[in-house]
Amino acid sequence: MNRSEDHMRAYNRGMMRSAVVSLFWAAIADRKKRGGFTFQALAKALGRDKSAISRWFSADAQPNWSLDTIADIAEALNLDLQVTATDRVTGAVYGSTGVRHAPMGLPAKPVVTTTVSGDRLRITKAPEYVATWGTKTRSMAF
Repeated sequence: MNRSEDHMRAYNRGMMRSAVVSLFWAAIADRKKRGGFTFQALAKALGRDKSAISRWFSADAQPNWSLDTIADIAEALNLDLQVTATDRVTGAVYGSTGVRHAPMGLPAKPVVTTTVSGDRLRITKAPEYVATWGTKTRSMAF
């Protein structure tokens, strides 16, 4: 593997970490705004120290969570996670229920989308043309 490929791999991993932290942070911020949410309660639900939870969500954090930890955080926040993968060339979107092909003529521009609707939070790496569902949508092309 050459240096350029190493940098791209590190970049993609960093983007994935950032997307997952942002997903959880959006849910936490929403719950803090509505009242009653504390890092102490999250720490207790996860069996961790409050300081560890606070570090995870600090400005310069880059947690390297396992899938188990991600699932545990989602459970503690009462979130359902959905995972999709988008083919960068064709725009086809793969999920646990199959494949959704990109409409003809539309570009397959990857974005990270975070959608908050009531108690539901959805983050998806998908083509821009499907990044407009939900009540509040933010898209960030990369």
